[in-house]
Amino acid sequence: MEKLIRERKSIEPRIKRVAEAVKKLETEVAEETEVQTELEVLGDIWAAFCTVHKRVLNACDDEDKYADAAQNQCNFVRVYIGLKNRLAKVLKAVQNRDRSQEERSPPQSEIINQLAQQQAELLSMMAGRMAAGASAPTAVADYAHDPIPLSDLKLPRMNLPSFAGNYLEWQSFFDLFKSMVDSNPSIKDSQKLYFLKTHLSGEAATLISHLKIEDANYAPALAKLKARYDKPLEIAHKHIERFLNQQALTSPSAQGLRSLHDISDEVVRALQAMQREDRDTWLLFILIGKLDSETK
Repeated sequence: MEKLIRERKSIEPRIKRVAEAVKKLETEVAEETEVQTELEVLGDIWAAFCTVHKRVLNACDDEDKYADAAQNQCNFVRVYIGLKNRLAKVLKAVQNRDRSQEERSPPQSEIINQLAQQQAELLSMMAGRMAAGASAPTAVADYAHDPIPLSDLKLPRMNLPSFAGNYLEWQSFFDLFKSMVDSNPSIKDSQKLYFLKTHLSGEAATLISHLKIEDANYAPALAKLKARYDKPLEIAHKHIERFLNQQALTSPSAQGLRSLHDISDEVVRALQAMQREDRDTWLLFILIGKLDSETK
């Protein structure tokens, strides 16, 4: 009986950790995946409690022990329901926030066609000035002193995903942004900064919100984002955390097995792509989890 009670008590630190995480959640910057993960962890804790509590009840040999077990269950259920309701409210608020941001975003359009049109207008302008007697260098210089204002250009949104500060999404977002925008020589730095800002939300958008859309601010904006999110070890630990926090199956389920396989495969492939699948990365993650919050 004492062994079962110790096993039941070992669950308390797990639900306290979730309670601390829930307190820190802010709907303005929280990510949907972050809230979903805490809900899944809470579900795992509830399943573990139910299993050990049933064994405790079966082992009770007098009314006092049974009453204590029943009271412990009431206390646990009250905490569990409170946390689940809070997470459900935060999840709904986050989803409404993201939906509202998407509705306010300008519509998608064909970036290549518009850029080609802008280039054609530029070439036509230069050709007209050269026909009027100006040399090619002079025509270019004239355009440099009298460019089309950024506000007059019909800049479309790139067909890129939005990045809100989730470490797991940084690499794919940056790879796409780099190939479509950053490495495109036909787009000015101020336009690149415009495209960058229109594809950020949440914490990531706040990070560079103070920077005006100017050529000189593009490099600093990109540097600030990379300094915050381009952290391979942190990203690897997030993948491992996702792997370890998968919900345990409580009954035979083809869908559940498929989910376990898919998430595990995604994590392993992501770590392999980062060359972080070695044992040391996993051990370091586990050791950090053993540290107190101040030491971390």
